[in-house]
Amino acid sequence: MPGTAEAEAAGRLAAGASALDLGNFSAARTDLGWVYTRCPATEDGQAALLLLGTSFLDPRNEDRRPDLAAAIGAHVVGLAPSGSVLASSGAALYLLASEHGAPPPRSEPLRDAAREVREAEPGCSDGPARVRLTLIETASTGADEEGTAAADWLPTPPAATVPGRIAAVTEERDSLATLVAELEEQVRALSGRVAVQQQELERIRRTLRP
Repeated sequence: MPGTAEAEAAGRLAAGASALDLGNFSAARTDLGWVYTRCPATEDGQAALLLLGTSFLDPRNEDRRPDLAAAIGAHVVGLAPSGSVLASSGAALYLLASEHGAPPPRSEPLRDAAREVREAEPGCSDGPARVRLTLIETASTGADEEGTAAADWLPTPPAATVPGRIAAVTEERDSLATLVAELEEQVRALSGRVAVQQQELERIRRTLRP
């Protein structure tokens, strides 16, 4: 119904999605963040959060945050019904962020964030936010000094991350470059010895001529 918080949320969700298409990540964060924090227990709210998570992996975004994308994906997985489109999308976002080097999110802040959502009233609020995005941001920091475990409801991330594969290729390239430099040095040294030996042979030939 026009004029309601739900109608504003639907409009902001569409505006946020359009802003993402245009690469306007600041505007997208404003609209999508509003929808999630005012409508956290609705499908629109969780869809807005999922879209917000994708913005932190978008290669056009100069402020990319794979760690925050992973935490958002993990949060959506924890909220959405098992087997739902939202749960599958959240898991995919989490795995993709993990592949890009994001650490496992902390489980305690994620549980606090999920509890806020479950305790929120149905529908949308046109007043103050009902939940805090800062809890998800806290979860994105990975294990703390006491080794806080990652959320146990998440799929196993890939063993080989993109940064890890790049580092391995870089190391192999550097190793090959070092090997080539060593071989070139050996060739130069061998060429020098051959030149000396040729000079010595020529000297001997001259001395043997009648």
